[in-house]
Amino acid sequence: MLSRTIEEQYQALAEIEQLIKRESENAASLQRQLEHQERKCAEYRDRKTFFEREANRLANEQSSIINQMENLRKQREECLHQAERWGGAWLSALREASSRPGDQAMQVLDKEFFRRYSSGNDQEATAAQTANPWYTAAYNREREKLFYQALKLHKAFLLASKACLWNFKNLLLLWGYPRDDDKEIVSVSQRDREAAFGSLFNTVFLLTPVLSTTFASAGNMLSSIRRPGEIGCLIVDEAGQAAPQMALGSLYRCRRAIVVGDPKQVEPVVTDELDLIKQVIQNDFTCWYQSKTHSVQGFADRLNPIGTTYREDGKETWVGCPLVVHRRCISPMFELSNILSYNQIMRQQTIPPGPEKEAGFCRESSGWIQVNGSENSTAGRDHFVAEQGRAAWELIRKAFWQTNGIPSLFVITPFTSVRDGMKKMIRSQPEYETDARLQAWIEQSIGTVHTFQGKEADQVIFLLGCDRNSLPAVRWVNTNIVNVAATRAKYRFYVIGDYSVWQNSSLFQRVKEILDRHTCGIFPES
Repeated sequence: MLSRTIEEQYQALAEIEQLIKRESENAASLQRQLEHQERKCAEYRDRKTFFEREANRLANEQSSIINQMENLRKQREECLHQAERWGGAWLSALREASSRPGDQAMQVLDKEFFRRYSSGNDQEATAAQTANPWYTAAYNREREKLFYQALKLHKAFLLASKACLWNFKNLLLLWGYPRDDDKEIVSVSQRDREAAFGSLFNTVFLLTPVLSTTFASAGNMLSSIRRPGEIGCLIVDEAGQAAPQMALGSLYRCRRAIVVGDPKQVEPVVTDELDLIKQVIQNDFTCWYQSKTHSVQGFADRLNPIGTTYREDGKETWVGCPLVVHRRCISPMFELSNILSYNQIMRQQTIPPGPEKEAGFCRESSGWIQVNGSENSTAGRDHFVAEQGRAAWELIRKAFWQTNGIPSLFVITPFTSVRDGMKKMIRSQPEYETDARLQAWIEQSIGTVHTFQGKEADQVIFLLGCDRNSLPAVRWVNTNIVNVAATRAKYRFYVIGDYSVWQNSSLFQRVKEILDRHTCGIFPES
């Protein structure tokens, strides 16, 4: 009985121990939770303190920014007041400058100027294009005086400088002249030549500001200059005729370049050998440069952010810094060029001929001279038409009869066979044997379009040639060729051809229409 009671007591104690252990574990867990909560409370207190400090800082910054905004508002109002005051003074100065009399008169760039510049009125827009803003006659006169004094300074320096004299002599030695006493060319090592040539060459620019050459000769002329940037400024004229690779050597040797040309005139002449080389080396890098129409001018235009876009038959051409004031020729040559090539953005400023000059022209007006006939060759290789040649000869003979000198007259044709046929016909005339003027004129004044780029004459005969057997050749003639031919003529442009043949070209349909409109008096003479 006693042992059972003791066992029951032990069992009760074991249950109490289990309960105490479980409660102890619960107490320990609660203790850990309490400690965790205390740590979180401490963290929240720290955060609260941080946010209170940040709130105070931001409140201070807000107050400072509000004060700054108020100050800036006051400054803005003061600046606007100042701008209004100075704007009034500026407008007054502009009005005063634009109303100055005599050689102090000045064209100012005000709202009225830009209104006229963008005006649809041809006279107003032309006046704005031809203006020279911010310059006066007095200022230009002082510039001329300064330039004259600079020339005198250059002269005095050259005459007084022994170093310049020796540089000129040494440059002549490098160029192979003069020779030594034994009549032998002075020998100079390649190293010395390359070290000295750049400096010697640049000395020449003290004597003359410009040296001219062709790309064909530039390689030989500049071969001793090996370092980049040894030449100051390179001016590339008629850049539309030069293939891009032709300019690389010259551009490498100069510090800056001015590229002048017209992509709407004669395109580069690419030889068969060069064309073959382009095809052989074609790859992913060179494929963009394969076109025969690429030119130095075209590449320079792509680099120029200032310009305009010409559109022709859906094709766009970007042109940098176009000069739109036209002073080369009168109607209808101006309209032929402006309508066919330049989207009618040019402004006419050519002075018309006087009565005395008018009396010396072959015909009263420019126009199409209709002459039928057949080519010399039925195979389509010789495009010369004798009947058209005789019509041209009559105009040439009349031009020589009207002057004692050599007439200002060109005969231009798209085809070498027409050029050769015309020269042969003239040489067969009795006048050719007796008139030295005609012999001198024929060598310089009859040729293809490509040979007359950059030249001009009072009158131009555009001798077309061709018959119905040469329609591919008719369609080959493009706007660039017509543009160059027409703009060589200052006052008269005579197109000799068979329109029943040339009407197969949409271009010459437009040419005929423009010439006929001029004949009807739709275009003014200037």
